[in-house]
Amino acid sequence: MPVGRGLTDLTGRYFTFVWESTHKSVADWEASTKDTGGAEEWGRWYQRFAPLIDGGHREMFTVVD
Repeated sequence: MPVGRGLTDLTGRYFTFVWESTHKSVADWEASTKDTGGAEEWGRWYQRFAPLIDGGHREMFTVVD
């Protein structure tokens, strides 16, 4: 499974789920998307989760210390 944490916003009319992960650089993130470790387990989980998804998008932020 990907390393990170799930965040939920249970307010309002719809539920929001955010998957957060932290990487040292965009190159590290790109490498993590190509890592096949745990891909089968992730695929099985995602197949159960996908029917619940109405839409999505990706955002990348810089962590400011």
